[in-house]
Amino acid sequence: MKLGNKKHIAYLAIIISVFLSSFWAFWGINEFFHEGWYAGSIFNRLFLFLVQYMSFAIIFTLLPLISIKYKKVGLGIYIALGLFSAFFFSGGSFQIVYLTLALPFLFIGILFYYGEFSRIKFCKKIIIVPPVLIVLVFGTALLYRNINRIDDKNYGERIIDCQGEKIVWAPRGPGFPDKGFNWNNALEACENLSEDGTATLKEKQNIWRLPSIDEAVKCQMHHNENAGGRFDEVKRKAFYEKTPDKETPLWDPGSEVVYYWTSELSRESENQAYIITYDGGVFDKDIRFGPNTQSFRCIKSYNESTEDDLTVNSFGNDQIEKAITNYLETQKHFSWKTREDSHRFCFIENLKPDKELFPLYVWAYCGEYIIENNELKTISGSSGPVKIDYPNELSYYNISKFSYEAPGDGSDYSKDVKTIFPEDIQEKIFKHDVENLIEKAEKYAFASISNWNDIKRSIAECEIESVMQTHALEVTATFKDGRKIKAEEPEIDDIFEVIDKYENKCGEILMATE
Repeated sequence: MKLGNKKHIAYLAIIISVFLSSFWAFWGINEFFHEGWYAGSIFNRLFLFLVQYMSFAIIFTLLPLISIKYKKVGLGIYIALGLFSAFFFSGGSFQIVYLTLALPFLFIGILFYYGEFSRIKFCKKIIIVPPVLIVLVFGTALLYRNINRIDDKNYGERIIDCQGEKIVWAPRGPGFPDKGFNWNNALEACENLSEDGTATLKEKQNIWRLPSIDEAVKCQMHHNENAGGRFDEVKRKAFYEKTPDKETPLWDPGSEVVYYWTSELSRESENQAYIITYDGGVFDKDIRFGPNTQSFRCIKSYNESTEDDLTVNSFGNDQIEKAITNYLETQKHFSWKTREDSHRFCFIENLKPDKELFPLYVWAYCGEYIIENNELKTISGSSGPVKIDYPNELSYYNISKFSYEAPGDGSDYSKDVKTIFPEDIQEKIFKHDVENLIEKAEKYAFASISNWNDIKRSIAECEIESVMQTHALEVTATFKDGRKIKAEEPEIDDIFEVIDKYENKCGEILMATE
C-alpha cells in the first residue's frame, strides 16, 4: 500500500476516534450529572464518573494513543473490545451496541494497524483535547446547575399549587420511595396507601393515585416557582416557560430517582406507560421494568381539611406533639389496657395554635384497639380537654417532666373547665366536636396495627434484614429486598422479643435503637 494512502488511513482513524471519544464524553458528562449525581461522597461520585459514565470516552481516547506506538497490541485490544461489546450489550439496540461500540472498535483497530502516522505529538493532541474540552465546558455548566438546586430537606407531604389546582404529593415512604418500581407495582402501592401516606395497607384504599401526564407537567417546579408547563396532546410533548429541575418540593435532589411514573398507558403499546423526568420530559417506558432511577410519587386530591390537618392544629414541630401523646399514653387517667393483645394510641388537637410556650391547651383522645377479622375494634377510650405543662427552659422533651390538669366528671366538669382554661379556650371546649380526632386515631390505629402484624409475620418468615426502634415506640423494619415498613409497637422492646423468638430459625437480624 502506498505511503500516501497509509497517511489518509491514519487521518481517518484519528477523525473517527475523536468523533467517538467526543460523543461518549458528551454522553457521559450529561448522564453523570443527570443520573449519577445522587452518590453521596466525593469518592463515590468520582468512581461513578470514571467507571460508569466516562469509561468509553477514556477507552476511545487511550486506545488510539496505544495503537499509534504499538500497532499489534492496539489491534488486539480493539478486536477484543469489539467482541466483548457485542456479547456484553447483546440486549441493547443495534444503533448503540453495534454502530457506536462493536463495529467502530473493529474498524478503528484495522485503520490504526494499517495507517502510517507522522507528526506524532500533534496527533496525540488532536486525540486528547476535544473530549477533555467537552468534559470541562459542559461539566462546569452542569455542576453549577446541580450545586445550586433548591433542597429544603422537607420530603414530607407537600401541597403544590399546580397552576391554580392544588395537589397533595405523598410523603417519603411507601408512596414516595427511594428505589425503583415497575408501573403495576407503583399503581398498587398508591391504591393501598393509607390516608396519611405512611403505610401500605392490605386492602385498597383508593385515596392516592399516580398523577396523570397533565397533572405531573403542571406541577413541575424551577427554583420554588411553577415552571409553567403544558402538555400538547397532539404532539405528545411537554412545553415549559422555564426548564424544571430536580428540586424540592416535588423531587429529592439527593435521590437516584430521576423519573416518575404517570397513570397513563402509551398509545403505541399496552406494555408501555408514560414517565416524566425531573427536567420535564415525557416519554413512554416498558411497564415491566423498574430500575432504581425510575419510581413514583403518589398524589391525592386537595381539600380544605387537608391543609387544616397540616397547619391549623400545628404545635410548631412534630416533636412536641409526639412527646405529649407519648406522655398521655403513660397516664392511666387517659390511656389503659383491658386486653393483653390490644394497642393504645393517643391523638391531640391544639386548642390554641398561636401559643408557643407551655402550658399548652389540647383536646386529647386516647383509644384502645384490636383488629379482628380485618376490622378495627375499639375496646375502650377517653376524650377531653387537657392543660399540659412542661419546663420551658428545657430544649428537649423528657416525659417524666410533663404534668397535666384535666377537668373532673359530672357536675365538676363545667366548673373545672372554667378554672383550668382561659376564657377564649373555654368556648372552644364546650363546642368541641371530637369526631375528626377519633376518625384520625382509628385510621392510624388500623394502619399501625396492620403493619405491626405484618412485621411480626415477616420476621417469622425470615424476610426482615434490620429493625430500628425509637423511644417513642416507633419501629421501622427493612426487608431483605429493600422495602421498609413502620409501625408502633404495643410496649417498649416488644420488637426485640419477637426477633429473639425466631433467631435460631432466621439467624441474626440487625437491631438498632435510638
